[in-house]
Amino acid sequence: MKKQCLYFIFYILLYCLFFCGCDKNGREVQYLSFINNTNKKLETDISFIFPDTLTIANTGGWVIPPNSKRNMTYWWESEIKESTQGIVMLFVYDWDALKADTLNNYKVTQRYDLSLSDLDRLGWTITYPPTEAMKDVKMWPTYGTTKSKTNCK
Repeated sequence: MKKQCLYFIFYILLYCLFFCGCDKNGREVQYLSFINNTNKKLETDISFIFPDTLTIANTGGWVIPPNSKRNMTYWWESEIKESTQGIVMLFVYDWDALKADTLNNYKVTQRYDLSLSDLDRLGWTITYPPTEAMKDVKMWPTYGTTKSKTNCK
């Protein structure tokens, strides 16, 4: 019983270490909420190397189940501030299409180019498909249009 209590305490401390507070460089962790308003499972990936749209899909990004919300934990603010353009590119993929694409042919469903002011204005909540509140965010395809057969560049 004593051993189980020690394991429990260890896991609580480990949880606090990873999901609360700061990393070793003093960067504060933030939560970016992602709402999936579709019947499809989505996967997201990020890049702070704007405007380079080369992304390697399926790099362990966040998976968001259909019709659900996921809080994505990361050092969003410090990474955006340290990036060259002050932008994070958030790539959204249809999970099933991504897994079926063995050649990894850049199957981006949606790309959002987000600044800190965008995130603040949106209350740190991103939605797919984009809502009207997101119409001023730089994105591809643009708000109100659908993806064509061309690549996202």
